[in-house]
Amino acid sequence: MNKTNNFSIFSIKKPGIYTISGSNGSGKTTFIENELKSNTTKVKDVAYFSQKNWKYKTTVEKYLHFPETNPKLVEKYCEAFSIDSYCLDKDIQALSGGEFVKVELVRTLALDTPIIILDEPTNNLDNGSSEVLANILSELSKTKIIYLVSHDTRLEHLFDKTILINKSEVEVSPLIELENGSVPIKNKRIVVNGKIITYLLKSKFNFLMLGFIIVLSFLLTDIISTIILRSVPIEDELASDYNFEMLDIAENYSRYFNIEMTNSEIEAEFQEPNHLTTNELIELQDKKYVEQIYVVDESYINELTLDGSEFEVLALPEIITSSPNYVNAFPVTKMHLTKGRLPKDDANEIALSYANLKKFFLDDVSEESAIGKKVEFEGESYEIVGIVNSPVAAISFSNQVQQYGAMEITDNSSEKLNNILLNLEKQAYDNPNFYIISMKLADKNQQELLDYLKDHGPSYQYSSNYIYGALQLSFYKEKLTPIVLISVIFSLIVSALIFIFGRKSFSLINGFLNDMSNLNFRPRKNKRFIYLVMLLDFLICMPACLLVNQLIIGKSIGMVMLIPTLVISLIIFMLTLLLMNYRDKKNDFRNL
Repeated sequence: MNKTNNFSIFSIKKPGIYTISGSNGSGKTTFIENELKSNTTKVKDVAYFSQKNWKYKTTVEKYLHFPETNPKLVEKYCEAFSIDSYCLDKDIQALSGGEFVKVELVRTLALDTPIIILDEPTNNLDNGSSEVLANILSELSKTKIIYLVSHDTRLEHLFDKTILINKSEVEVSPLIELENGSVPIKNKRIVVNGKIITYLLKSKFNFLMLGFIIVLSFLLTDIISTIILRSVPIEDELASDYNFEMLDIAENYSRYFNIEMTNSEIEAEFQEPNHLTTNELIELQDKKYVEQIYVVDESYINELTLDGSEFEVLALPEIITSSPNYVNAFPVTKMHLTKGRLPKDDANEIALSYANLKKFFLDDVSEESAIGKKVEFEGESYEIVGIVNSPVAAISFSNQVQQYGAMEITDNSSEKLNNILLNLEKQAYDNPNFYIISMKLADKNQQELLDYLKDHGPSYQYSSNYIYGALQLSFYKEKLTPIVLISVIFSLIVSALIFIFGRKSFSLINGFLNDMSNLNFRPRKNKRFIYLVMLLDFLICMPACLLVNQLIIGKSIGMVMLIPTLVISLIIFMLTLLLMNYRDKKNDFRNL
């Protein structure tokens, strides 16, 4: 025998039977498996009969034909080992030890690979079957490289070329020629990944897990979405990130400051109501971070008769009419539209009421045909772009019509602003102020404006996409702890049910993956497929869960808030699979 430290089972190229021998515990199986692990590109050419042969729920016939086996060889070797049609219809879990070894041998040999490794193949075989195997190996040794690990004296006549394994030492018989001759190599994988995944997708275990995933994800989505809906303000976004609105809601400080400051800080700083004055508004419009400021003239709106007896108009800039906050706040808004649209700024457009339409055109036009016609107002011609179910007409806002409901603040606005406050006082307002203010900012950074308002106008409620986001985040943070707790508890309950009812199915599918590992010798990679399939199940449910979330909350921000719950449930579910895998290893009844 020649000692060598560089021997590899892939260094032999000449067909024949090569016996791997050594005492019990000398590391024969470990040597073979290390060779397969370290030569992953070559194992596609190996059919490996392991001492670990796995049983899982499938018929013998399906078991024999699942990998890339040669159907003619399956038939040939079944006949040789006396595996009849009755046996082919059996579930492999119902086979005796000897029957299963013969079935496993048939599949290994029918893979028709250039290299065959048989690790103790005659365990549980009777004398007749051992003799059949010996004859088959003698025939195959003319064209294939066969490695045989066996202590069976019934196969002694095959033991002429020996590789002795003793822990880390390897001794090779002088009869063995290394790197001489050649064996045809097949460029194919023994079991393609797609077939393994397809098998897993169709398995009873996958359908069971998919059911649990659907129940878990949908119930959690419903519970958490309802909590978010009831506790987090989900408001419509403004038309632009540059828009900023202020509304007096009869509070003595802004809700925005309420989330930035403690109650004691608020009480110490904001004792009395504080609204923006005329001088403060003019000062604010000169700030570099403010582009435009509009103030709604509440006194003008209060004087509208709203009875259709007069031709009354309301001119509001688009920054106000497009806002979701004021959709019901004025005598005429986009909620009142029945045809067409509201007017654009500086466009000489008008949206007439049906009563106005009759005054201008009598019965000569319908609502549909009126769109596009023109009417005269205050010496100006206005094109009709919409019809409203309000007695007040909406006209385009411009600098020339600032007396009809709103005004833009400039350095010269002091008199007009004071007149608004004076008229409100005449209308018996106890605390006249500018109730609705809308701004267009120079950029999205609102912090400078907020700092100014904190000192000058804390009594207003501030509205902007930035403010909405800050409020949502604040309320969501408050509810995040109970949301996470509910997600964990509910996921653990469902995981316990999975563990109780899914262990048997998992054992079967785990056996299948182990069997595929013996065929491909990719133990770790094959194990990943079950987690990949479960992840696919989760991903399949995600669109439906997000749709349920959207139906409950109605805003896309709710989907973002749901993500921690879905991640928690996915993590706990995967940990449950890992636990079942660990338990399956400790209580393994399929390893024969």
